[in-house]
Amino acid sequence: MRPRQPAANGERLQQHGAALKHGDGSKWVAQAVAEGMSRAFVKEDSDAPPPPPRPRRISDAPNLVTERGAELIERTVARLEADLADADDTDRPLIERDLDYWRVRKSSMRIMPAPDAPDTVAFGITVTLSRGGRRERLRIVGEDEAEPRSGRIAWTSPLARAIDGLEVGDVTQFVAGGKEQDLEILEIVNAPDA
Repeated sequence: MRPRQPAANGERLQQHGAALKHGDGSKWVAQAVAEGMSRAFVKEDSDAPPPPPRPRRISDAPNLVTERGAELIERTVARLEADLADADDTDRPLIERDLDYWRVRKSSMRIMPAPDAPDTVAFGITVTLSRGGRRERLRIVGEDEAEPRSGRIAWTSPLARAIDGLEVGDVTQFVAGGKEQDLEILEIVNAPDA
């Protein structure tokens, strides 16, 4: 009996394709690699450039901002434009992604002045409330200027929506962390921050 010559890649793939049809796929992979399957089908991670960064998600909500928020957006765009001018090829994709986001936010922003003498909770005002027996002072601001630890919450946040339109003395229930809490409005003022 004469020794069998190694099969050409095409014949080998046909043989392995038949093996796949019979549900023997794991053997196909090991055998194909052992027989020297072409490396053209193998991804080379080390030679490929990194994928571009995913675009930042832009909210579907109207881009309402306070005057402070508008200034923050404008300063961020200016800083990113300056950073882009000096960026190397490694930093450029992330800076471009962020700059795209902030340019869209700048072009869509609507500056909303707070009412002079507010009598209800609304965008741009500062509200003092009792939450679970604890006093909190919060300012309702745009999404991009929100800093909950600093007392600035986005107007689209669940808490801001729960108290929107309430007056001093009003009480509402709010669920946070799976627990229902009473929120009582204690004070409403127009106290812009710097």
